[in-house]
Amino acid sequence: MKSVKKIIFLVIVLCFTMMGTVIVSAAQYNVSGNNTFDTAYSAGTWNVANSYMRSFNPQETSSFISFSATAGDHIGIRMTDVGLTPTTDLNNFTLTVYKADRTPALPPGIPLTDPSLPTLRFKYIRFDVPTTGTYYISMVRNSNLDQSTVGTISFENRIKSGNGTFTMSPSSISNPGNVNLLPGGVESSVASVDLTQNASIPKDAAVTKVTTSSTQTPSQGNVHHEVKLSSQSAWYIATVSSATSGSYNISAANNLAAKSVWQFRYNAMAMGSSTMSNIKLNLSYTYDYTLAYQP
Repeated sequence: MKSVKKIIFLVIVLCFTMMGTVIVSAAQYNVSGNNTFDTAYSAGTWNVANSYMRSFNPQETSSFISFSATAGDHIGIRMTDVGLTPTTDLNNFTLTVYKADRTPALPPGIPLTDPSLPTLRFKYIRFDVPTTGTYYISMVRNSNLDQSTVGTISFENRIKSGNGTFTMSPSSISNPGNVNLLPGGVESSVASVDLTQNASIPKDAAVTKVTTSSTQTPSQGNVHHEVKLSSQSAWYIATVSSATSGSYNISAANNLAAKSVWQFRYNAMAMGSSTMSNIKLNLSYTYDYTLAYQP
């Protein structure tokens, strides 16, 4: 009985091992015979499988791949592993994206390097998809190159998300109180934080969400947090009254740069004066991580 159980166990392990091999290898496809638009290899949706290898014999000069994309997709198209001497052969290839009508969608790809892998050069295209539909990639080889070469095309989503919490200064701001019972309440003094040179925030990070937190002394009702960029005149007012937190109708559509000078104040309806301390600005943002790639 023990031997039977052992055999069953080994069979199960072998099956999972084989399944794992299939899953891993499915990320890359070897393609051939796709020398024209009409014979383009169909990759389907660009983010389903991300890598396609093409072997060129000395007589072949071009390879085409078609793919579908949705308006608003931010795609990175990379050509790597070209030939036996990549740094030399890279310049013998032209990487181009075409629209469905087979006209270029963008200028050809340029050679870049990822600072985290400085020895690996690749050609790259940043493609912000304008309309949903079918597109083509062509990898065209210099016709004077009389040797067999290999080119790999891969897709990547260029956009990543991040967040950060930042302390605002001064350490405490004050509100004199609404002694005249103004219907709109009274604004406090202003706290701020300069994030323009903050190294923890990626280049061109775009804000998708803003929240604030604080401690009010004494704690009062009918208090609203407010934020804005120093370059703006209008304040964003928290959607809910709270002495300790604020959430705002801010999204990517507002086009706010995370690396900005941010300002904060609070509006109070109570007659008594108060202070607010421990003020934190919380930002969520998206960014194109490929902007770190270098020529």
